[in-house]
Amino acid sequence: MTNTANSSGTRNRMSFGFLRLGFAMLVIISHAPALYDGNQDREILRRLFGTISFGELAVDAFFIISGYLIVSSYDRTNSPSLYMAKRIARIYPGYLTSYLMCVTVVAYFGGVRFDFSAISIFVIIVKAILLQIPEVGPVFDGTPYPTLNGSAWTIAYEFRCYIFVLFLGVSRLLKRRYIILLITVAFVVIGTIYNNHYQLDAQSQSSGIGASELQSHSMLVTWKSILFGDFRNNVRFFALFLAGSCFYLFSREIPFCVGYIVFSSLFLGIGLCFYSSVNIAVALFGSYLIFSAARNCADTFLARINNNIDISYGIYLYAWPINKLILYYFHGIGLVESGILTLAISSIVGYVSWIVVEMPALFLARGKERSRVFAGPV
Repeated sequence: MTNTANSSGTRNRMSFGFLRLGFAMLVIISHAPALYDGNQDREILRRLFGTISFGELAVDAFFIISGYLIVSSYDRTNSPSLYMAKRIARIYPGYLTSYLMCVTVVAYFGGVRFDFSAISIFVIIVKAILLQIPEVGPVFDGTPYPTLNGSAWTIAYEFRCYIFVLFLGVSRLLKRRYIILLITVAFVVIGTIYNNHYQLDAQSQSSGIGASELQSHSMLVTWKSILFGDFRNNVRFFALFLAGSCFYLFSREIPFCVGYIVFSSLFLGIGLCFYSSVNIAVALFGSYLIFSAARNCADTFLARINNNIDISYGIYLYAWPINKLILYYFHGIGLVESGILTLAISSIVGYVSWIVVEMPALFLARGKERSRVFAGPV
């Protein structure tokens, strides 16, 4: 596979591990008041801007970073089949392990009465293969957002982005950077036109936890919805993913300086004040700030944080069920205490997930590329 836009020079060195860990922690910070209160009234970023939560912003950032890393991975991979093997190894082992833990251990302690019929087991298996959120019946009765893992709804969208990159690579469109840029602009514009995702979540007071996804997955959904997802979310995530991809493809032409960082910070803040501009503000100015931080911190101590040992995926997968179990069994615990405990336990579980499940799977999938294991995207 020919390297994309790699004919001369050296790309800017980037470090994403500490950013990914920080965004995973932001998801916990955002979800904590919702799971505790049943609403987002105490969510910090929601109170500040009135449009977007830290959870949504963190998920958006994950997709931006992923766009950069995945196109880079395809660019450096010898074949499309090896590319997909690595992508499957990055997503499925960690996810399936979390899924299994949720439908067994978490469900048991969450009060689920198991139905071991052949149909129910078949549905559980099929949903796991299709990267859906785990469900086995009514759980965490009497608590806000009574679901096993409300964070897992984004994983299927992530994998769709991987498949899209495969299509762009096989069709040789990745070699034509300006076509990718036009496609990205188109998705951002469409996302700006159909910008009611954040507004709908704000109205339902469950922003950042996939309110529409939780609602649709609590009933019998169509196979079309399961296979292809929600239109607004697809547009949102593809736009962000492609924005990150463009930063990789045009990395040599993009300057990173203090003036542009100040400019992007200012206009990101302004853009987050209005529903109509959230999508474009995050995709453009948010992306620039993320990659500025990744570049400027690449030679600092921050670059060593969550680098060779990447616990961010595990934190993201396990924080929700851990938080739910804490609140379910410790009724008198405070919001701050439950959040800190969730972060501590999910960090330990994330470490175990990386060492026992994720890293060995990547090691096997990479074959000849085993000499260096890097922290892949969520």
